[in-house]
Amino acid sequence: MPSQRESSKEPDTVIVPAEIESFEKVFLGEDCRYSIRISGGMLDKIKYIAVYQKAPVSAVTHYAPVDRIEPYGEDGKYKLIFSLKAREVPQGKIPLGDAHPVTVMGPKYTTFAKLITAKQVADLFGRSA
Repeated sequence: MPSQRESSKEPDTVIVPAEIESFEKVFLGEDCRYSIRISGGMLDKIKYIAVYQKAPVSAVTHYAPVDRIEPYGEDGKYKLIFSLKAREVPQGKIPLGDAHPVTVMGPKYTTFAKLITAKQVADLFGRSA
């Protein structure tokens, strides 16, 4: 069994973009997120989902633990159902900062350790936690 330090280096969190309306209605209101493309090798590794709210917010703002992942539709997409209500990231928000907006146009993977310590979006995908 890997130590917590080793496992924290493996991506376990998917970050997905959302418009404000879908964020409020689905992510916060329905405790899920659907129609997400997830790499096959990541399906059994995802423990958390975080949301990047597009402009005007332009920041990662909330996360939730994932209870289960189900196929969604016929396009190879998935629905992630949360085990708890979404919570605000400890920092309040992780702004886009120096990262280009295209960085968060689709699902991206990171670690929960990076999510709770990042100061800007680029920190989520760098080598250090």
